[in-house]
Amino acid sequence: MEDIKLNSTVFHWPDSLNTVFEVNQNRLTNRRERAEEELKKKIAAFEEKLYEHNKEIETFRKKEVTADCMQNASAVYIHVVFLLSNELLVVFSISV
Repeated sequence: MEDIKLNSTVFHWPDSLNTVFEVNQNRLTNRRERAEEELKKKIAAFEEKLYEHNKEIETFRKKEVTADCMQNASAVYIHVVFLLSNELLVVFSISV
């Protein structure tokens, strides 16, 4: 009797594979969609930071730089370059 049950299980085993494949396909699809949403959020945050950095640069360009302001302006410029360097690291982390 046990042999018949085992035989039946062996013969019907391929039928159960389709449901396993469907479940795993659904899991993969859900994970991919979540990853895509996270990536879209990271890209939107990155674009917002770039926009803010661009505003800082435009403000820097519009200012008339006198001898007294030169040191302060260079500090702001160095800060913006530093921020942009960090954003470049974010781009690399997003693309990986």
